[in-house]
Amino acid sequence: MFIRPIFRSVVLMASVAFLAMSYNDFVLSLPQPVTQTLVVNRASIALQRVNAPEKKIGELSIAVTNASAMTGISPELLVALVKTESEFKYAAVSSKGYKGLMQTPWATMKWADVDILYGAKILQEKLKFSNNDLKLALALYKGGNNEAAHKYADETIKVYRRLL
Repeated sequence: MFIRPIFRSVVLMASVAFLAMSYNDFVLSLPQPVTQTLVVNRASIALQRVNAPEKKIGELSIAVTNASAMTGISPELLVALVKTESEFKYAAVSSKGYKGLMQTPWATMKWADVDILYGAKILQEKLKFSNNDLKLALALYKGGNNEAAHKYADETIKVYRRLL
């Protein structure tokens, strides 16, 4: 009579112990995130190398780091894109009406983190559409698959390569 409840308790305890060990092994097998400091330093270093305004480097570094983490696009590429699109001018407006740091159809022209993330998301879509062909994705970002856009894409790639 007493054997059945004891047996159930032993089986239950063994099962709980096994699940706890399995869970612990699973958690330990997950890749560990890269420290934020390393990525912030990459963005900050890239911004300094392209002569971004010193007063804006802190804010831009955080914005680039966040956008990079959310989209998987390297901080150096995002910095190169901001450099070639707006020269780090928040209120830049192109002759075609594109605005802000990333020269997007919509921009706050005030908050770097919002504007850079929005531009990074657009670039992420262009990369997906072009099967990760960077030059084509940048040309599409900059106005289409035409000669002028490819020229601007080459300019961004040139800055990007200097930052690597």
